[in-house]
Amino acid sequence: KAKHGANNGMPPMMKLSMLLSVLAFLGVMGTMVYSMVGTKKIAYVRSDELLSKYQGMIQAREAFKVKADSWQTRIDTLKNEFESAMKAYEASMPELNKREREDEENKLRRQQEDLVRYTEAISQQAEEEDAKMTQGVLNQVNSLIEVYGKSNGYDIIFGANGSGNIVYGVEAVDITNEVLIALNRDYEGS
Repeated sequence: KAKHGANNGMPPMMKLSMLLSVLAFLGVMGTMVYSMVGTKKIAYVRSDELLSKYQGMIQAREAFKVKADSWQTRIDTLKNEFESAMKAYEASMPELNKREREDEENKLRRQQEDLVRYTEAISQQAEEEDAKMTQGVLNQVNSLIEVYGKSNGYDIIFGANGSGNIVYGVEAVDITNEVLIALNRDYEGS
């Protein structure tokens, strides 16, 4: 009984038989997958590189940066106005009576709250516009890759994005540069 307990209660011959069955099944499955894939034209693109070098994304990022810079300029202006008002209050504080000080402090508090609300609203708007812009470019790229795939006879084009969906692929099936050229040519033509 102790002898079988060390082998998880299964005789060695039964374990060997089970292992051989699993290996045979995996071999059959591997052969089936290989034969199916062998008849398909498959490639992949390095998605991160494709997007970073795609002119549509580059120009969209530049346009977004212009907007973000103008928002930041407005935030900086409001911040400077608040800091100036704070300095003016501190300079005039000795001359103010209690009621005037309370009024000025309330104004400063409202001005600071307005600055915080505006900054948060702009941050949220920037995040939403960036996501919308990125999704728009991704939709455009995906559509163009679909057209490219169909016109070049591909059955499947995978996207390798560094997150583990494609860890390795031989360069022969990496069509990133060809797709990038086609994307940029299409972008410049439109």
